[in-house]
Amino acid sequence: MKKSIITILLLLFLGLIYVIYIAYGLFESEIDGNVDGNVARFTVRINNADIDNENYRFTIENIAYETHNNVAPGKIAPGLNFYFDIIIDPTNVDVAFVYDIAVDIPEHEEIHLIIERIHNITTNTPLLLTDRNTYIGIFPLTLIENNTPQTIRVYIKWVDPDSEEIDASLIQTTQLGIPVNISLMQYLRE
Repeated sequence: MKKSIITILLLLFLGLIYVIYIAYGLFESEIDGNVDGNVARFTVRINNADIDNENYRFTIENIAYETHNNVAPGKIAPGLNFYFDIIIDPTNVDVAFVYDIAVDIPEHEEIHLIIERIHNITTNTPLLLTDRNTYIGIFPLTLIENNTPQTIRVYIKWVDPDSEEIDASLIQTTQLGIPVNISLMQYLRE
């Protein structure tokens, strides 16, 4: 009886070693496979600058402003709307991606600027507000395959409910120096 128990344990031990050997052999054979394929390109052009990392920070110096009947041409005043464009070009991109645009509105005690909205002019869709002054958009693979740049327009409004008299030397008509940070990440439909 004792011999039969030892024999059974020995056979089970040998069977376990065989199973481990087969599993290891399967694992090793998978490692040796050849992989043919090209790595997808991910160099995005933002306002004519090549961006090959996840974050890009720049300053918008030149803005456009909407004219108003009650404001003299070339002058600015509270209630006036400003905008600037960000061009995202997918020329060297092979994957869909998500972009976050964070606009750092300068604070000044007499001039109060707010972001009204950020809109994708190319697809005629608004970007989604995710945080204070941060918006998110998706660059789909269909536009990338067609090599279609997207124009993102940032709309800013000068609000000042307390005073109609502002020292015009505080702000230049076309130069505000608005910092913008764009974060890029591959879009996997998550």
